[in-house]
Amino acid sequence: MDIKNETTSTEHYAPFVRAVELYKLIFQKRLSDYENHQNIREIERMSESDSHHINNSGVVDIDKFLSFLIQKYGFLIGKVRDYVQDIFKAADV
Repeated sequence: MDIKNETTSTEHYAPFVRAVELYKLIFQKRLSDYENHQNIREIERMSESDSHHINNSGVVDIDKFLSFLIQKYGFLIGKVRDYVQDIFKAADV
């Protein structure tokens, strides 16, 4: 599953399988099953066929994938912030 990325190349790729595993490592326990399923489907839409025919499941552009992760992490932080604010509002009688 090794992908050769040229140092002069403007695009770098990672195996789709590894991208999904990284996503699961970060988000699987923090989001609902439905949200995880939707996000994994979004990663599937990002995947491209491997031009070197090394990864049968495809590859994902690293820049697009990292932007996706940052966006989802920001969403998660916002969700947690809203929960904490609701707790403080409820306690402030």
